[in-house]
Amino acid sequence: MRNVVLDADVLGLHITVFCFIRLTHHDKASMDAFEQSARAHPNILQCYTMSGEQDYMLRVLATSMKAYGATDEQRFAESAFRGVDEFIVCAE
Repeated sequence: MRNVVLDADVLGLHITVFCFIRLTHHDKASMDAFEQSARAHPNILQCYTMSGEQDYMLRVLATSMKAYGATDEQRFAESAFRGVDEFIVCAE
């Protein structure tokens, strides 16, 4: 197996957002549907199942805030969320 490390800046992906997701339902089908949706989206680089109040944490990269907004609307239209908290990374 080979690993490839890409530079997000070189690819024009200048915006990093961490999203903390709370699902409406916690049954296996709802969680599987959310995870499948996250895997299918090219801008979602990482998806973690969390303990505590949040169900998932996503790491999302985008070329601009406008592009992130489109990602945000598409992702949230596809799943049933109880709540979402989004944090934009100011510096790495």
